[in-house]
Amino acid sequence: MIRAWTFPLLMLAGAASPPCADAALCKCPPPPVADELARSEAVFTGVVTRIGEPRGEVVVRETRTTVDSATGFPVITATYGWEGERGIPVTLRVDRAWKGMAAGDSVEVLDSELCGVGFQQGEAYVVYAVRENGALRTSYCMRTRSLPHAADDARVLDSIIRASRP
Repeated sequence: MIRAWTFPLLMLAGAASPPCADAALCKCPPPPVADELARSEAVFTGVVTRIGEPRGEVVVRETRTTVDSATGFPVITATYGWEGERGIPVTLRVDRAWKGMAAGDSVEVLDSELCGVGFQQGEAYVVYAVRENGALRTSYCMRTRSLPHAADDARVLDSIIRASRP
């Protein structure tokens, strides 16, 4: 599947996309915990055991030059898209599961290259993942965060699960 976005060519030239927390492109307020739990196929805490090589390929579709009216400088814009399965494969050992997984499972999720979490080997995360084309996918915009930054999520998830039990 090919999707196209328009970003300044400068972003296209970058070697690797930074995690969303540092990227100007990824200003997305995360949805409420309850909404993300309902939308996600899997919600769990896990420790990263492996980070693979990025998948997919960026393909430039079109470039365009315009002039910035405020500065008079040229602005080069590229329209590009991904071809193939895209993302960074991350394997986690599930420690605690609220939905779709069981403790002890080993699971691979594809982290977004543009708005990625920036997973680190050996670190623990609260992960929210959806299934697309057979693969579990996550991103910074889905509330996935390192466990120290998502401790409140774990408490809210516990209370939602407790309240849903008869």
